[in-house]
Amino acid sequence: MLSARCYYGRATAPEQETVEEAEERAMILEEASMLKKYAEFHLHPEKPVVTTDVNACGRNYFTRASADEFYGTEDAAEREQILQECAELKKYAGYHLHPEKPVVTEDSMLSARCYYGRATAPEQETVEEAEERAMILEEVFMLKKYAEFYLHPERPVETTDANACGRNYFDRFSAANVVEPEAKSEENREPQEPVKLKSNTKLFQPAAKHASGDDGNKEEEGMTRSPSSIMLYGFEDNEA
Repeated sequence: MLSARCYYGRATAPEQETVEEAEERAMILEEASMLKKYAEFHLHPEKPVVTTDVNACGRNYFTRASADEFYGTEDAAEREQILQECAELKKYAGYHLHPEKPVVTEDSMLSARCYYGRATAPEQETVEEAEERAMILEEVFMLKKYAEFYLHPERPVETTDANACGRNYFDRFSAANVVEPEAKSEENREPQEPVKLKSNTKLFQPAAKHASGDDGNKEEEGMTRSPSSIMLYGFEDNEA
């Protein structure tokens, strides 16, 4: 007795879809195909419209009444020429802006000399000279920086390390002792006695009156004399 088993109904066969699942799967694939078709309409509007209905008709999207104004043949040619000239200007501007770029050419017979290696070119620095020059400039910058520390000690210390700290120069343990002057209040001060000036009444005293009959002596009787002056009473006539 020969017998055989069903290939699709064997124990190791993959699980079969039901009728409902197969119909839903077919509907999903059909919708995906329609979405792809309409996506191509927007992605490639230049493609011709293909239809199987001979009675179908439609208007041109670009020639409709509400369409934007389009360029004519002459305007389009002029526009193309302007864009081409702009591209050439951009190309030559790139030559001046980036002279370090290599020259690209399609002619293998073209040749040229190096601008920097020509006979009239200025003398170039070597690698050692350039490195030494950079080192000197760096040292000068550091000297300038430290000179500013001594020239402007009032400036705050700037650092990028949040853990950096320092001590006060004047409050350190090895600092010299600073003697502060004692504050004297106005209340503790002893009042000073005013200076008394003694008046000298003997400096300017009226001279004694001398009785004389001379007219010249009478004029001098009322005048004040200092003690250092010498009054010669009656001797003026003898000398004469």
